[in-house]
Amino acid sequence: MIRELIRRLDLKERFRFGEGAALSQFEQWRRGFILAVMTILIYQSVGIFYQAVTLELIRPGGAGAEAAEEGKPAVLKREDQTFYRLIVERNLFGSTDKTYAEKVQATGAPEAQPLSALLELKGTVAGDSKYAFAVIEEKGKNNKQGLYKIGEKVAGATLLKIQRDKVVVRYQDKEETLKKRDMAEGPIVPGGPAPAAAPAAPASGTVALNRADIMGSLKDLGTMLSQAQIRPYFTRGLPDGFMVSGIRPGSVYQRMGLADGDILQEINGRKMKGADDMMELYNNLRSSGRMNLNVQRQGRTETINYVFH
Repeated sequence: MIRELIRRLDLKERFRFGEGAALSQFEQWRRGFILAVMTILIYQSVGIFYQAVTLELIRPGGAGAEAAEEGKPAVLKREDQTFYRLIVERNLFGSTDKTYAEKVQATGAPEAQPLSALLELKGTVAGDSKYAFAVIEEKGKNNKQGLYKIGEKVAGATLLKIQRDKVVVRYQDKEETLKKRDMAEGPIVPGGPAPAAAPAAPASGTVALNRADIMGSLKDLGTMLSQAQIRPYFTRGLPDGFMVSGIRPGSVYQRMGLADGDILQEINGRKMKGADDMMELYNNLRSSGRMNLNVQRQGRTETINYVFH
């Protein structure tokens, strides 16, 4: 009997123990389920909260605008592409759709002036390229004149050829011809009739010249050269002076008593070979008190002495 009682008590305890274990396992599942549901709800709530805040910040006049007024950074509204296209089409900021290289190429450097606007040919001494020269005036620089030979540059132009009353130059990567301005027909000295042609100066004679009468013909070297055709003269292939021809009535050459075909060989005992010698002749006519010229005329050499007053 006692054994039966003990057995029943033991079964009862075992039943209670099993029931408690089942209850404990159920409680654990219930708590896990609750935690999972709470986690999902919290995640969803946070997402909804952030969406609401973002909408509020980008809404015009919303919290973003108030934050900007309070000195806090605010998220600006991003306009659609139509808004920005209007800016480009109307060029509101003064820009273009060209690249920098295209702009430089389009604008580039100022367009170069035409050659005729920069230079004026005043006269030439044509002939062998080594001894020929031209008198060219640079415009815009106090009308400065200079003697130029082939290969020399003036105002960005390189002298290539020297011909009678014209020169060929290379300017802006192309060849151009610069011609001497046509002079009016008639006497060199304006006003009144042209003076009668002076007789050729006698051999080894003296010629008196009134400088006031010739200064009008000596305005510049170009003016003096334009009153006759001057070209280098050679003897046995060597320079031997300058031949004068085509002397115009009233010119300084006529007043000096020179005749067509005369060859100017020496000035003040110096051989005349190049441009510098013609410049010396010009300077002597303008300012010297006396001047001597050796002239070859019809195969004979004559010395002419000039006195200026």
